[in-house]
Amino acid sequence: MLIMVRSTFFNEDIFYNAPVFLGLDMAYTRNPDNDLTALTMLMVNPFTNEEYYKDFYFLPRWWDEERKENGQTVIERKDMIIAKSKVDTNILYNPKQKVYGYQKYAERGDLIIIDDKLISELINEFGEQANCDTTGITEDFIKFFIAHLELKYRWTLCKFGLDPNKASKIKSFGEAKSVRI
Repeated sequence: MLIMVRSTFFNEDIFYNAPVFLGLDMAYTRNPDNDLTALTMLMVNPFTNEEYYKDFYFLPRWWDEERKENGQTVIERKDMIIAKSKVDTNILYNPKQKVYGYQKYAERGDLIIIDDKLISELINEFGEQANCDTTGITEDFIKFFIAHLELKYRWTLCKFGLDPNKASKIKSFGEAKSVRI
């Protein structure tokens, strides 16, 4: 996977065993009208001050649409990739060719879809406690994903920035020197 640095591409190996900074913009995406959650990983070369960063954007695989039908609440599970691509007018959406912008972003590695495959990977790494919902972004999912990144890159977390009003459960998690679960 390639990562941007001031309009040039570099290999993500730069993050291995490096001191990193994390920033989180938490959004509890539960329907196509909500914003995406974004996690940014940043490393600064101490000799050149060059900044290297990788952004992770998250989209749940499914969303549950609730509606009233004959006086009862009906919940229908829908495809978030299609719905979000359709709602965000600047994203490619072509149902005839089955081309959806957010799927293209995921194929390029610019978007992480929270699906059963990803949750299975987290469960394999951290046990059943990592079994998270695939119809929304939760603080528990973010904690496990950050721990997954730490295992993958073996970095040292220097600073973790977030809006504590949006992610109170993660606040103390990010303040720890290590994010290992």
